[in-house]
Amino acid sequence: MLKALRARWYAFNERWQSPATIVDNGAFLAPARLPALRKAQAERLPRAVIDAFAEAPLAAADPRFVGREAALESLTQGLEDWRKGQGSLSVLVGPPGAGLTSTLNQLREQPEPVTYLSLPHRPCSTADVMRLLQAVFELEAPPANTSAAISEINGLEPRVILLDDGHRLLARKMGNGAALQTLGAVLLATQNRHCWVLACARQAWRRLCFLYNCQRLFTRAVDIDYFTQAELTQAVEARIYGLGYQWALRAKLPEGSRDPLSPHFTLLHDHAEGHPQLGYFLLLQALTVDTHQNLLLLDDIPRLDITSLKQCAEEELFSLAEIYAHGGLEKVEHETLFRLGTDQSLVRLEQLRHQGLLERQDTAYRLAPLMAQATVNHLVNANRLY
Repeated sequence: MLKALRARWYAFNERWQSPATIVDNGAFLAPARLPALRKAQAERLPRAVIDAFAEAPLAAADPRFVGREAALESLTQGLEDWRKGQGSLSVLVGPPGAGLTSTLNQLREQPEPVTYLSLPHRPCSTADVMRLLQAVFELEAPPANTSAAISEINGLEPRVILLDDGHRLLARKMGNGAALQTLGAVLLATQNRHCWVLACARQAWRRLCFLYNCQRLFTRAVDIDYFTQAELTQAVEARIYGLGYQWALRAKLPEGSRDPLSPHFTLLHDHAEGHPQLGYFLLLQALTVDTHQNLLLLDDIPRLDITSLKQCAEEELFSLAEIYAHGGLEKVEHETLFRLGTDQSLVRLEQLRHQGLLERQDTAYRLAPLMAQATVNHLVNANRLY
C-alpha cells in the first residue's frame, strides 16, 4: 500500500514539474519555448506596446534611456578631459544585455566627428589590426606597420571613436597577443589626438586584464550592471509613458494611496534578476491590453524554468562558459578550443541551441539573451565560471 502511494506521488510530482505543464499554466517558461512566446506576444499585444519594449539598442537622447546616468557622466568627463589636452582611453564594462551599446550611443552627438564601429571579428594578427584602423579612420589602405599607423592617424582631424563589442578582442589563437600589443600601442600613442571609448562584456574584460594587463592601458574604467529594482521600474515606466495607456491597478486610485504596482515590479525584478530584456519579456508575457478603455492589466509574473541547465553534461557547461567569456564563438573557434571534430562540435552546439540555451547567427553561437543571466548564475554555482 505504501509503495503504491509513493509511486502515485512520484508520478504526480513528475507531471507537475514537466516543462509542458509548467509552460501551460504560465508560472514557469521553458527556454526552448521563448521564441514562440515572443512571437505570440507580437500577435496578441498592440504594435505600439511591442515597439516600446523592442530589444534594439537605444539611440542618442532616447527618453527611454534611464538608469545609466552615472556611467554616462563618467564617460562624458573623459571626453572633457580629452578636450583639455589629457590623453583619454575609456572602457565601459558590463554583462551582456546590460545596455553597453545603448550607453555608447548616447555619446554619438559631439562637436567633434564621431566614429562608431562594432568590432566585426577577432583581430588575430597585426594585419587584422591595420584593417581595423583602416575601417575606423576611413583610410585608403591599411597602414604598412605600427609606426606608419600612428603617424598617419595622428595627422588626422581629432575625433571620438566608439568601439563596441570589445569581447572580440579576446581570442585563444596564435598571434592574438601580438595583435593586442599592436592595438594597445596605437591607442596609447594616439590618445591625445583622438578620444577612444571601448565597450566590452565583463567576463571578456576580466580575461583580457588577466592575460594581457589591459587595465593598464585605460585611464578610465566604467562598470555597469543589470538594473536595480528602482531602475527597472523606471525603465518600464519610461517605455509605457506616452503610449496613451493607464495601468488598471492605478485607475481611480485615491490620492496618497500606496502604489499597487510596487509588489508586481518587485516580483518582476526578482524573476528577471535585473536583466532588462528578460524583465521586459516577462512583463509582456503577463500583460493584457484593454484597447477599448486604454488599460493595462497585469497577471502573475512568470519566471524561467532552468531545468535544462541543471541537466547539462560537463562538456556542455564548459562550452557555455567559453561562449559566454568570449561573447560568442564561431563554430570553427569552438572546434579549435575544445579540439573537437566538425560533427562533434556541431552536435554539441545544436543540442544547446535546441534546448534554448544558445542562439545561432550565421556560423556564430552566443548565449540566448533571455537565458544569459540564469546561465551565468548556474555556471558560477557549478564552478565552471570565475
